[in-house]
Amino acid sequence: MAFNKGSLARIASPALADAIARGDHWRIVAAERDIAVWRRATPADREAWREEKREAIREAKARGEDTFGMTFDSAGEPQLPPSDIYFTHGNDWNLGDVVTIVRGRCRAERGYYDVPGCAEVMLPNGTIAFIKKEFLTAV
Repeated sequence: MAFNKGSLARIASPALADAIARGDHWRIVAAERDIAVWRRATPADREAWREEKREAIREAKARGEDTFGMTFDSAGEPQLPPSDIYFTHGNDWNLGDVVTIVRGRCRAERGYYDVPGCAEVMLPNGTIAFIKKEFLTAV
């Protein structure tokens, strides 16, 4: 199915709709995890993450706690700011939401990899995000 700039599409997942109809909590969780809706993190997002981390470290130091686990992982590698911001089902989007297509065909970056077969969409709250086209149907 072709999606063109400016056209409307609906977020759809047969697996999630089936799990919701059955009331199967674990299948709902698994199906929600399959549908990724994300955008790249901006420098402002990364700086806000760093500032939250600095504030948490200041508070921990004031309480006399060790801050190693807040700044490094179990292998001693530094924790890095997120490269992507993810939107969750039920909070930022719902099954059946109508979205506007911004770019119908794109290869979106997620983490350190490219994800083929995506579309750039505008969510109902006005946020621009990426989603795999397999989770979109034409309106």
